[in-house]
Amino acid sequence: MSVVDQPFRHLANDPSPLPEPDPRFARQLRARLEAELTPQIDLPDRKSTTMSNNDANSDTASETAPSQQVITPYISVHDGAGALDWYVAALGATETVRYVGDDGRVGHAEFVLHGATIMLSDAYPEIGVVAATSYEGSSCALHVSVPNCDSAHDLAVSHGATSMSAPGDQPHGARTATILDPYGHRWMLSHQITTLSHEEINANYDNFDVVPAESTPGASDRPTQHPAPGDE
Repeated sequence: MSVVDQPFRHLANDPSPLPEPDPRFARQLRARLEAELTPQIDLPDRKSTTMSNNDANSDTASETAPSQQVITPYISVHDGAGALDWYVAALGATETVRYVGDDGRVGHAEFVLHGATIMLSDAYPEIGVVAATSYEGSSCALHVSVPNCDSAHDLAVSHGATSMSAPGDQPHGARTATILDPYGHRWMLSHQITTLSHEEINANYDNFDVVPAESTPGASDRPTQHPAPGDE
């Protein structure tokens, strides 16, 4: 028997069980192996072929059209696991990833709701990440375009959400409702009923004036079809 074979013969005759690998090491090793084995394919740059003269002469013109969400809401809650389950059941979301720390808190998670990605974590007050139920609540609301405002509102309420405003037709042409979820976040649910001109919207409002985008310095020319603050 060669010297090289002796360690393997010893292992074969040793009846003691082999120790289980550290699961964290196993995950890290698997990720490294997958990264090394994933083929890297270099694709040629693609430029738009429908660029106007103004776009071609602009130093800030984008060479490619935006193809993905570029601003993603990141919310924090007091019960990450419970919140993820609630958003799936009450709002029809699809959870896509979840990282759970050794202390049981969700360090990072993502879910998709009507095509938009939303990120979530448990509260980490030790680094300044607090839940929306802390202090006076969240200062922002999440606006979601849904197929039917009434059914979305009723489903959320049936799962424990608080109705802050019942479904109703708004002067800007949408039907909206606002709910407060059990984790402290406001959700504005909306579906468009009709598209109105600025003049028609102004005629419907008594306490707001719609300012067309072209009359606002630095603003892009886009339709004004957003809920006014009073609609919440």
